[in-house]
Amino acid sequence: MNLGKEGKYPYSLWYIKIQEAEAALMKECLDSVKLSMKLGDVKSAMFLLEKRFSDDGYGKTSQVKVNAQNQNLNLNVNSSATTEDIDKIRAEILARLVPKSRLIEIQE
Repeated sequence: MNLGKEGKYPYSLWYIKIQEAEAALMKECLDSVKLSMKLGDVKSAMFLLEKRFSDDGYGKTSQVKVNAQNQNLNLNVNSSATTEDIDKIRAEILARLVPKSRLIEIQE
């Protein structure tokens, strides 16, 4: 392919034939897309535009804003919770973390 692009004989003849075949195929594809568009199907046109002309702005893109700000807040809180209260809170949290399928087994 590179020798054909550079114009070196006989590779240049082969390269030209490939380019002609690809152009003919593209024309057939575009004709079928145009026909389906005339019949009301726009999905084929969308697919062709996304794949073939994605660099021209027709490709699927996602726009994600990456302007995140991190804030760390350190709070010093004097808690007067007893060990009984702490154990109760811990048990409530652990009860929420148990999978639902496991809860059915435990209750049976």
